[in-house]
Amino acid sequence: MGYNRERFLEVLQSLGRSDNTISAYDSDMKSFFSFYHDLTFENIQNYVYATNKSASSLNRFLCSVRFYCRVEKIELDLLILNLPKVVKQEQHFITEHVFDEGIKKIRVYKFRGYDNKFVENCFQLLYKTGLRINEFLELTREEFADSDSVLRIIGKGEKFRVVPVISELCPALVENSFYVSKNKLPYSTILSWSKKFFGQQFSPHSFRHGYTTRLIDQGVELPIVQKLLGHEHYDTTLGYNHPNMKNIMIGVERTFGKGEG
Repeated sequence: MGYNRERFLEVLQSLGRSDNTISAYDSDMKSFFSFYHDLTFENIQNYVYATNKSASSLNRFLCSVRFYCRVEKIELDLLILNLPKVVKQEQHFITEHVFDEGIKKIRVYKFRGYDNKFVENCFQLLYKTGLRINEFLELTREEFADSDSVLRIIGKGEKFRVVPVISELCPALVENSFYVSKNKLPYSTILSWSKKFFGQQFSPHSFRHGYTTRLIDQGVELPIVQKLLGHEHYDTTLGYNHPNMKNIMIGVERTFGKGEG
């Protein structure tokens, strides 16, 4: 059988998949076919155990395989795979204090080739819109509806959602020069800045977790947060919330404290 790469990439491109998605799917399938010539249930099972993938890498690989099977019209029931148990690492999230301190560092840092305000706006947007990193990197002027102050995002799974933008960020989004897609800013640079200014434990995805936690802490209902994030499942949104003990104690006190009734 072998890897029918040309056809696979052609279909992905015709469906408008992002460059990052195409690259990831291609990498997954090239890796698999470097081990095995045929895409069979047994080979997939053996590959999964041999490569010892992380939880996120394993999920992405299975998505790649499912899509490849659709393209090549291969019938495989991946639901009955005997998958190894993978311990999912706890996701760190950006708190308001950590964010403010990081922005202070950005404002005084001497960047090479980038304006301080541009870098600040990148992180302001990540933290205050909850965009996925690939959505942020591929954002274009056409996706910002300045009359309504919203971003119109085609996200994961080609699903459309509307994301509100606070007024202080709107001027940056009106300017064509802001957009990362035009500046060719690579993910590695955003990752490096995240660690440098906010802490080694953080990644660009940490800002999406921080956005979620902040909204829920402020009383925004979970179904609304789920819609803003573009999550298909309620449980996924719950996994993005990181309540702190202070807020938990306040909630318990309000509910059961002597001041009630």
